[in-house]
Amino acid sequence: MKKSSPFLLLVLGLLVGFPAARLATAPAAPPAAVPEPAAKAVAASPPAETPETAQAARDGEDCKPVADAQGKPASPHAWCEPVRQLRDFFGLRAEPAKTRGDSLRELIATANADDYDLRFMIALVPAPPDPRLDQALDAIQKGFAKSEEARTEPPRPDYLIERVSIPWANADAAQARSAQGRPGIMLFRGSDPRSLEMVFLIAETPKSGIQKGAFKSALELIADLQETSIEPGVPDVPILGPSFSGSAESVRLALQSWRQERGERPGLTFKVASGSATAKGLEETFSGLGVSFCRTVLPDDMLHDDAFAFLSGQMGWDLRRVALLTEDDTAYGQKFLRTEKKEQDEEEASAHQRIVLIPFPSHISDLRNAVEVVEKAQAQKPAVENPLQVDHPVLDLDLSGRETATDLVPTFSPLTTYSNDLALSNLLGTIAREGIRYVGIVATDVKDKLFLAEEIRRLAPDVVLFTFDSNLLYAYPQVAATTDGMLIFSSSPLFTQGAPWLPSSPEDRRGIFRRQFAGEFQQGVFEAVRYLLGARPVPAPQTWISAVGNGALWPIARLKDRSASPAALAEASVCSAALPSGVSEEASEAVGSGFAGKDDLQILLVVVIL
Repeated sequence: MKKSSPFLLLVLGLLVGFPAARLATAPAAPPAAVPEPAAKAVAASPPAETPETAQAARDGEDCKPVADAQGKPASPHAWCEPVRQLRDFFGLRAEPAKTRGDSLRELIATANADDYDLRFMIALVPAPPDPRLDQALDAIQKGFAKSEEARTEPPRPDYLIERVSIPWANADAAQARSAQGRPGIMLFRGSDPRSLEMVFLIAETPKSGIQKGAFKSALELIADLQETSIEPGVPDVPILGPSFSGSAESVRLALQSWRQERGERPGLTFKVASGSATAKGLEETFSGLGVSFCRTVLPDDMLHDDAFAFLSGQMGWDLRRVALLTEDDTAYGQKFLRTEKKEQDEEEASAHQRIVLIPFPSHISDLRNAVEVVEKAQAQKPAVENPLQVDHPVLDLDLSGRETATDLVPTFSPLTTYSNDLALSNLLGTIAREGIRYVGIVATDVKDKLFLAEEIRRLAPDVVLFTFDSNLLYAYPQVAATTDGMLIFSSSPLFTQGAPWLPSSPEDRRGIFRRQFAGEFQQGVFEAVRYLLGARPVPAPQTWISAVGNGALWPIARLKDRSASPAALAEASVCSAALPSGVSEEASEAVGSGFAGKDDLQILLVVVIL
């Protein structure tokens, strides 16, 4: 053993030293109880966003051009264009690199130095390609004109349109959706005192509602610029709209979300006035937020009950032979069907007898477009000759329209149009087979109404047509053969306004102005704008029955029962019922409608017209 081989000693040393070395280095490993990756993950989690941090992030934004992931120019922030327009008005240089906070502080300082009062309004308008967008913009512009106002409380300056910027007005179908995420503006300049009224235009559709991102961006700008107002306290922010009954819930959700995001910071108060939303119970949608709501048109239930009671009681209609052809893929159509069915199920509380409900197929616009193309190709639409019609150039009324609504489920097969054609023909065929004498058309789009009227005349030519919501297009010469004799139940007769012997209007009877509205929608928006601006007195809507004939809409009856009751108008949240102190009901009634005391003769007009 003393003479052991050196090689054997080397092997023994390795066998003994390797485990010892392994044990000596083992404590250097991280403890299993506190893994290093987990500790890093906890440290990397971002802090929760607060209203203050969100405001700081917004104030740090700028308008420098950026590119998206594909290298294309990206859309700027929603606040950039309104702020750019304001800076341009006050003569400030366009500085895209300046942050939002710095730019707004410079605007506020400049406006206060020049004694400018900056006021705001939010207008919810139909999204293009809805043709009512043009009517809404025209009504807003005319509503701001001093010459159209009888009196305002508090007094308002004389406004002139300064500039208009609508980023989504001319966008193609591919860009329309993203462009509608930014608000448009109409800037009105007033004098005595100096003031600017900025109207934020927010696009909305009957089904998907308003563009909430653009709406919230407008609210943030108003909240940050409200200190430029010289009115005492923080004035209510007027909201014009919604244009459609189905948009009310989206407005409520947007307001509720914005208030929650602001937290404890001072907020804004609002008042809402609509010139076209007619569904029952809209005031309940906003009451939970403490927001006042009124409308300048009668709600559907009041209008329908008044009209059907008159037709059955005064004109002898058998309501069991009445059918309503209505859409069922919009909130307006669904509420109409639910209300009508509920009233008929509760016969003891129903204001009229049972009528037939006929929901027409969805995508009626696709069928309308296809029919228009075929008729034009085959030249099946000869010119209408009316010996009573005054000769004037007649433009071709095109009912096709290639617009695509953003909230409409698309069709993927051309066979769907053929199926809808047969479905509609079968539905309308029941009108003649069941002995129906009176057919009402309930639809949001006036082009759909005119198309359905033509189809009904083709399959049941002897029925009496009626509809709701007056529009001058019903009297267009090109569709006169279809619509002559059609009855219209509405809140306004669409007579030329201003003359003392005609149904009066928002104008003073002693005024020199004459105005003709294109439809009840335009007139309702006009009167809602005037109400939000403080114009008094506010005309009270009433139930009118008009007839189409000789290229015009002729009032044949004005119903004074339920729609003339102040209590009923207040229950329906009609703006004329919300009179301020100092404005008497007699002053409001002086602007009512009538033929200068000759209301008893109106019913005789139907004999002459029809």
